[in-house]
Amino acid sequence: MQKRNVIKNVCLIVILSIAVAVGLNCLLLFADIAQYSERYQEATVVLYSPPFIQQILYSGILIPILEELLFRGLMFRLLRRWIAFPWAMVFSAVVFGAYHGNIVQFIYATICGVLLAYLCEKYDSIIAPVLSHMMMNLVSIILTQAGVFAWVMDSGVKVLFIVAFCVATGVFALYMLQKMDVTKVLKIYCKDMGNDI
Repeated sequence: MQKRNVIKNVCLIVILSIAVAVGLNCLLLFADIAQYSERYQEATVVLYSPPFIQQILYSGILIPILEELLFRGLMFRLLRRWIAFPWAMVFSAVVFGAYHGNIVQFIYATICGVLLAYLCEKYDSIIAPVLSHMMMNLVSIILTQAGVFAWVMDSGVKVLFIVAFCVATGVFALYMLQKMDVTKVLKIYCKDMGNDI
């Protein structure tokens, strides 16, 4: 029963992260603001030119771990000592967005940063935001390389349908996560890892 709660939490985080990544990517691609940002176009070349396996290893796994250690593990937690959660969440998310250095990634990373800070606060751990960040990056890489986003962009109806589906799915997953008591999940996880809370 308790292990089932851990699995349920992980599944909800994964579903929420995928919904946010796909929905935001579709909206930003549809808005076509990338054409106004030369720095984003340069960043895209850097991100998507290495071999696929390197993209998965670096952008999908290593970078999320390092960024979460820095932005949620260090910055957000320090801010939480001095200011209330909503302010710490927003401030750390805006800094996270600005760190990416262009308007497209600023919008995307700021919105994702809000979710990542929420998960860090809810679980009192960076494990949940690391998992979420990895999922968002991996989904973006895989769907971009598979041509899924290009396929979606050829029709406004597809974009509307996918964004609406992602919003509904994301809201449902967030609602379910909000209802969950994660203290039991954390105790199970820490016991499995040989730590006590």
